[in-house]
Amino acid sequence: MVIKLFRLQRVISPYLIILSLVSLDGALLGCSRPDSTSIPEKQKVQEKQASENAGEYEKAKLAQYRSEVPRHIEWIEKGLERGELYRSDSADMSIVELAKAKDKRAVSVLIKVMKDYSVTEARIDAAEALGVINDRAAIPALKDALQDKDYQVKVAAAEALIAFGDCKAALPILTQVALKEGIEKWSVDVDYNLSRVGDMEKERRELASERKERVLPSQAIRVLAKTDNVGVINVFIKCLLDRNISVRLTAASALVDFKQESEVMRVLENIAYNRNLDGFDRSEAINILAKTKSRNAKKILQKLAGDKDDYVAREAKEALHKINQAK
Repeated sequence: MVIKLFRLQRVISPYLIILSLVSLDGALLGCSRPDSTSIPEKQKVQEKQASENAGEYEKAKLAQYRSEVPRHIEWIEKGLERGELYRSDSADMSIVELAKAKDKRAVSVLIKVMKDYSVTEARIDAAEALGVINDRAAIPALKDALQDKDYQVKVAAAEALIAFGDCKAALPILTQVALKEGIEKWSVDVDYNLSRVGDMEKERRELASERKERVLPSQAIRVLAKTDNVGVINVFIKCLLDRNISVRLTAASALVDFKQESEVMRVLENIAYNRNLDGFDRSEAINILAKTKSRNAKKILQKLAGDKDDYVAREAKEALHKINQAK
């Protein structure tokens, strides 16, 4: 038995030596020892490849959208002639598709829609599309659209002008809307968005009120925040007193972006702690508090982590986790 074991050891030992040498320096048999940098390097290569693939995909999609530009322009022109634009399925998405194409060939027809067409929704979409395409030939028409009878078109045109860097022309209307100056006289057409069932007049009033009280002022604040103009800070501070919670939250978020955390803490704290409010509003206040990364925000979030509302408590815990990870 001992002899058998000795013979077996003699046979196995050379292989053990070879394996040891391979593991020590990787020089034997053409093998290489795992490099600690190989995994990160491999990840970098994969990320670069993924980025390149995404870029190629985006180029292909853009080429596809641009190949459809003449057809969409034709549909829009026919829709304008017949008064069917935004009243027939075939042309409803054409303006949106032209925005995706970012093609200057579409500018003239979009200007025509924005200036002359009766359906407000079409004029809004045309103004937004001109901002996305970003051809400076559209600037004069966009400035004219600031005088549109409908405030939704005014704000859309102002946002497009901000995209061009033309703050001077856009700031007055955006400030007026953010502060709801003369709101009782605003014209806001919502006919295109009506469900066409039930009490349409009641629905019209409710939709128009929602646009005036929440949607447009919040949009104006977000657009003003893109200007990096410190002069808008006072506008945001005034908006913290707005009667609409969404407007107050939007203003608070903008002020945090402008490093004015001290102005918003009390407002955010009151909203976050108010259990009579919708969970979404409280959650939004929590997210803005997390953006501040301040000591006071952490104290508030730690209390909210024990809130009776499971959704609010979970959001507070996630916000705290994000703050701690950011350190």
